[in-house]
Amino acid sequence: MSAKSKDRDPAERFLSKRQGGVLIKSPRIYYARKRLKLVSQLLRRLKKGAEIRRHFGVSKSVYEKYTDWEMRIYEHGSRITFNRGRMDRVSFKEIRAYYLAPIIEHIEALHRADPSRPVEVLEVGCGNGTNLMILKGALGDAVRLRGIDVSPERIKLGYEYWGDAVEGVEMQVDSATVLETQADGSADLVYSVHCLEQIPYAVDACIESIERVTRSKAVFVEPTWELANTTQRLYTLFGDQLRTLIPTLEGSGLEIVSSTKAELLAHPLNQTGIVVARLPRATATRADRRRRPSPESAG
Repeated sequence: MSAKSKDRDPAERFLSKRQGGVLIKSPRIYYARKRLKLVSQLLRRLKKGAEIRRHFGVSKSVYEKYTDWEMRIYEHGSRITFNRGRMDRVSFKEIRAYYLAPIIEHIEALHRADPSRPVEVLEVGCGNGTNLMILKGALGDAVRLRGIDVSPERIKLGYEYWGDAVEGVEMQVDSATVLETQADGSADLVYSVHCLEQIPYAVDACIESIERVTRSKAVFVEPTWELANTTQRLYTLFGDQLRTLIPTLEGSGLEIVSSTKAELLAHPLNQTGIVVARLPRATATRADRRRRPSPESAG
């Protein structure tokens, strides 16, 4: 990469790349080629005695260097990926809409069950607030939205980028492993979209915090080992990505309702799953009681 190219911001570099057609439309051929390459890389790494584990999470310092290039790539960018049975070029807007569609459906179901108040929704790892803004546009007054992110810079950029449109959406600096800004049972639904994958060795703490905060459901749009093909599993091992979402949920106080394989992927080698979990009925009732004010405080 030339010095001049390095000086351009990531969005300009990405969007200026030649956006050609799809060379390999068959997923079978694409994954076979990638599998051979990944096996070769793993063997070379093992031969050198290199440690396989190398993903220690995306550091906070990396996030602090972000500008609004994330939002500009979302607005105008696309990539070649797996799309409903074939390799295709898909816009990032379409990919994100696909990931958020089941979350919107669950929020709408909660609102139909109790239309007297807005549904309280928390996003874990909200970044610059793009997902929250999409939900706001889709659900309006039926939802009260808030999000947390470890990076104050990304939240600041989000408020600046969205301007007046972000009114009514609350974003706070917090860790997904603690959620100290969130009260027990304060959200009807908690969700994450490719957040837990950044901290694969702290997933148990994240799920424990989410279990404490939700009073009904949690939706995880995250890499799911059990749904991945052989090539995707090799990629997950080589990159030390998240592999423990399902077993961690099974060992928690949440019950898995469904685990669905995404048919449109943000990255063709990273198999996303849409995993829905809920509090058991008795636990959900206790969480709801904790949320409600006592007669003394109400008076």
